This record gives sequence, C-alpha cells and structure tokens, in this order.
Amino acid sequence: MRMTVYVGTAFLLAVFVACTPKADQGSPAQSPTPTGPAKGFDIKVTSVERVKEWRPTPKGVRGLLLVRGVSLVMGQGFTADAGYELAVVHMNIKRVAEGATLALSDVVAIDDKGEKHSTVYQYEPLGEEAEEPRDFIFPVKTGTSLKKIQLAPDVSIDLP
Repeated sequence: MRMTVYVGTAFLLAVFVACTPKADQGSPAQSPTPTGPAKGFDIKVTSVERVKEWRPTPKGVRGLLLVRGVSLVMGQGFTADAGYELAVVHMNIKRVAEGATLALSDVVAIDDKGEKHSTVYQYEPLGEEAEEPRDFIFPVKTGTSLKKIQLAPDVSIDLP
C-alpha cells in the first residue's frame, strides 16, 4: 500500500516514529551544556547536495517533522514538491570531550536572506558515540542559497 502525506503551508506537524526518547537522559548538572560553537565537539560539514528524492537513514532520528515543500511516501522516503528541492547537509561529528552532549533542538538551515528552513526530522542528541555521521535534510525552494545550519540556539555552522 502506498501512502503519500502532503502537508499544508500553515502548520508544522510532528509525527513520532517507532523510536521513543530514553527514560533517563541525566540531569542538566550531569550533561555539560555547550557554550559558543558546540563545546566538546568537532563538527565538520562534509558536503551539501541538492536532490529531488531522499531515502532516509534512521541513525540519530527521533521522529519526523513534516513541513511545506516535501511529501513522504511511506517505505520509500521523501520527495520534493514542485518548485522545491531537498538540501541534504552531510556532517561528521566527533566528541572530543568525554561526557559532552548536545541537544539538537529546532535544527534549521538559514539562507542568504536570513530565512529559516526547518528540517524534516527530530534528532537524537549528539554525544552518545565518539564519532558519528549525520545527515540533515531541508526542503527549500529551488535555487535557495543556504549559508549556515543551526543545530541549537547557540550553535551554528557555516555551509560551504
């Protein structure tokens, strides 16, 4: 059975998949909060690509956020709507300080006009693994020039 989910322009819908948050993630006193550019992590953008379709990898994913410009075909992945493309930001993240964590809240890409573009996922925090690749997917209007990715309110990385 093929099911396509289309999302309107006026809302953001969170759909939680089979993954659920861990019951015990520690108190704020146990998990260092990064200051400045993600203290305790070495974060590198390895590439940025533009595609019309993307088959997701579940690593580091907590749930889905369906946003304007993308359709989800269950079991097949994401397809950009007419006039949109999917910007896929590939990153390699190394934890350089033992115990460092970084909650990925409201991950957005910021374009050259300062407009924010939401990702299609909710992500697990960084820090469980010493090194991990992550993909961040953003539906954007075709031709949009992205300048940086914001992983948390005080953590952003310039894009090539």
